[in-house]
Amino acid sequence: MDKKSVLSLQTQFIISAVVGVVFLAAVVERSAVNAVFIVLAALLGTLVLDLEYPLYAYFFEPEKGFSKNFKNYIKDKDYMGALKYVFYNRGDVVDKSLNSALFQIIFAVLTVLVAYTSTSRIVTALVFSIFANSIFKMWEHYFSGHADEWFWALKNKPDKKGVILYSAAMIVVLIVSFLIV
Repeated sequence: MDKKSVLSLQTQFIISAVVGVVFLAAVVERSAVNAVFIVLAALLGTLVLDLEYPLYAYFFEPEKGFSKNFKNYIKDKDYMGALKYVFYNRGDVVDKSLNSALFQIIFAVLTVLVAYTSTSRIVTALVFSIFANSIFKMWEHYFSGHADEWFWALKNKPDKKGVILYSAAMIVVLIVSFLIV
């Protein structure tokens, strides 16, 4: 993989690790086993948004060119090639369901709901990690000039100021969720 894709994945893992550590600090977990599972759940949250592409290839649009090529990489057991292919051709997948403002807004509500109601710290850490990574993915779209892809479900796409306000709102939701726990 090239440096840009590795840097993106490393950044996502760092975000997840930070979420795991901050979550552990917020809940003051005393059990070492539970602490390990919380960190593992947070790290697992890194990968959830990237499930978009296998779902697209196998279930949503299996006849598209992206899907056929992706499935060929998997069939040939060239998983690194599949990851590279997804990274370089993810723009071919339009109307993304997991990597979108629509999913992020729904997930923001879920994040607050889980913070209030969940008795499972592992599930809560996973949800927080997914939400934090969705914020990073949104910024990735914005800084690469593809903010319209993120906001595809909205009739009026936000301008730069709108994206900044939206980002701030999502960060506030994450911080409030940490405070609730």
